[in-house]
Amino acid sequence: MHIGFMIQDWEQVDPSKNSTILIIRECLKRGHKVSILYPENLTVHNNIAHGLLQVIEPLEKIPDSIIQFYKKVTFKKVLTPLHALDSFMIRKDPPIDPIIYNFLDSIKNECIIINDIDGIRKANNKLYTTTFNDPGNSFLPKTYVSKNKSFIRQMIDEMPGDKVILKPLV
Repeated sequence: MHIGFMIQDWEQVDPSKNSTILIIRECLKRGHKVSILYPENLTVHNNIAHGLLQVIEPLEKIPDSIIQFYKKVTFKKVLTPLHALDSFMIRKDPPIDPIIYNFLDSIKNECIIINDIDGIRKANNKLYTTTFNDPGNSFLPKTYVSKNKSFIRQMIDEMPGDKVILKPLV
């Protein structure tokens, strides 16, 4: 299979904290061809959606260490029709540029897209959970969203325990 991944810039990924790198390594271990696609490399050529793919070049041995794997990977740029991919995983953090959906809509009947396009359209940012009514926090954790750093610090200080998950609001 030829599996494509839309991710953040490879050079900016922290392999020790990024589960997509683990998935990519596992795909390669299982003998699949893997390519990376950055949103800025989407194009239309002769009315067909294409991507300037970063195809991962074959490795003689795939390292067990995720850090070593990340460092060893090399790419070859290839302009490819998106429908030539067998599957495509959207692993880019939201928000996602809406134009990307149009490209993916054009291949959704020819390629398995993992992370449903319509689901991502609907839940395109970290505020989506506010649409669920769960005042007692029975299935959602307490959630605070703010760009105000002092408010966030105050909420952290008031939380029981010593663990908190922070995500940037872009």
